[in-house]
Amino acid sequence: MVKSICKFCGIVLLASAFVLYPSCDDPYEGVDYSKLIAGEKQLREEYIELVLKDSAFATSDRMIDKREDEGWIGFILEKGLSQDSVLPGRTVGIRYNYYYVVRDSVDNPATSPRYTNYDIGSPATYRVGAWSTSDTEIFRGVDLAIRHMCLYGKSFIIMPYDLGDNNYYPVVAEIEVVYMELD
Repeated sequence: MVKSICKFCGIVLLASAFVLYPSCDDPYEGVDYSKLIAGEKQLREEYIELVLKDSAFATSDRMIDKREDEGWIGFILEKGLSQDSVLPGRTVGIRYNYYYVVRDSVDNPATSPRYTNYDIGSPATYRVGAWSTSDTEIFRGVDLAIRHMCLYGKSFIIMPYDLGDNNYYPVVAEIEVVYMELD
């Protein structure tokens, strides 16, 4: 008799848990990712248009346009040492400022600071071309762009969210190669 009462109480408690506490639904169930992606693309294109229109460094010799094949566009701010090009397989140390492109109060594209490593003691180091998802400091777009740089060079790149940190905002990175493993 006691076993049946305990069993009955257990069933009642289990049933009430489903009534009182609804199941854990996916919080992203109603999210339309195609709208997020389209909005990010439009914002990125508007920002690139502003940069190209207002920029003194948007000339063919200072611009690296990889939008068609890799999805990013970059601008060389300082060339660095041209004899020391960054090549895949070399370990480099970089300093960076990362920004999201957002809309300002009048709906124009603007940058909002996100991450920097200028305020810590050492640069972020990694092996170029060996990028993985565990390299949280180094975005995929940075890995692609850095291959067009030289030691002590500085660049400004604009990349889509999927080459950044996947937060559905375009990402801008100011990067500087401050160290490179030489032969």
